[in-house]
Amino acid sequence: MPPSSFLQGVIEHLDYIQDMGFDAIWISPIIDNADGGYHGYWQRDMYAVNANFGTKSDLVQLSEALHARGMLLMVSRAMSSSSPEQRGGGGSGLRAP
Repeated sequence: MPPSSFLQGVIEHLDYIQDMGFDAIWISPIIDNADGGYHGYWQRDMYAVNANFGTKSDLVQLSEALHARGMLLMVSRAMSSSSPEQRGGGGSGLRAP
């Protein structure tokens, strides 16, 4: 059965990743993007996870699973780019949580 999300798939393959000698993983920008912004640079909400990758719960589970193994999680974020739809107006990339 396939994993329920990309992030769950990574969790399911941590034995393999660790057995290859890696002690950290670096994942793509997973911020919620405006429609058509699959690449992580049209962020719509800096505090939401793009549903194509999974949920906030999946991200927390991945972080906890890595830390339990003594591994690190790095998440790319394009802080200088945002969508015109970004809450806060004008593509500022900022909004109150």
